[in-house]
Amino acid sequence: MREPSSNNFDPNSLSLILTLDGAKIWGAYDFGQFSGNLLLESRPYGASNEALPLKWRGRENDEGEMDFGDHCYGHIAFNGNGRISGMLNLFGDCEFFGVRQPGPGTALRPAASMKQEWVGYNTSAYSYEESNRW
Repeated sequence: MREPSSNNFDPNSLSLILTLDGAKIWGAYDFGQFSGNLLLESRPYGASNEALPLKWRGRENDEGEMDFGDHCYGHIAFNGNGRISGMLNLFGDCEFFGVRQPGPGTALRPAASMKQEWVGYNTSAYSYEESNRW
């Protein structure tokens, strides 16, 4: 018998927002227990099942601990017809997939706000939060 998990999240409440910024794609994800930003340095110009490398920075939402650095990586594919699939290595591989929601083509969140949040995930902020956490 399985024990109930406190980490059950409604899949309809999970989100990924992607925003074009020149040749880059910035993203903001909320996968329930984990949230943060992702960066795809070189955007695709057409659909493909090719897994494109990305970097992420974010935090684990139960404890609030941030994570960033070279070990924060993943990939994303733009499969066509508004479909995406990918993986972030969030304390283990977290696979995701989704379909673009209908609506205006304008970004739900500007790239500048994602960049600002990205910069905020850094060693100084981590040290400050760690010293005030306990």
